[in-house]
Amino acid sequence: MLPVLQVISSRQQNILKGIFTVEHFEQIALSTSLYYMVNTGVQMKLVCTLADMKKFFGIHAMVGFIKFPRLKIYWNEIFKYEPSTMSRERFFLLKTNLLVLDVTSVNQSEEYAKNICGD
Repeated sequence: MLPVLQVISSRQQNILKGIFTVEHFEQIALSTSLYYMVNTGVQMKLVCTLADMKKFFGIHAMVGFIKFPRLKIYWNEIFKYEPSTMSRERFFLLKTNLLVLDVTSVNQSEEYAKNICGD
């Protein structure tokens, strides 16, 4: 089996690297963890990391290049690519809670806007 990022050509990996810097991945990981905590009231069992975000976006890139009718099929045992890069449950947890912005700063901005508008 091949790791997810080996499935993606070097050109496609360079495109991903050109879009997101390490700082972007770190911010997305932090924002995703905060968003989960704000919505559930508890911290993720495995805190979202830079490596998680790289794997997550690598899987999304692979999904974009290799088409299957359902997202869950990519974790099927007969699929020739490495499903252990990230578990299906972890992928869907991150997908559900993915956030690029800092939740706390957005909430503060909303409060500020409400105070100005008088709502």
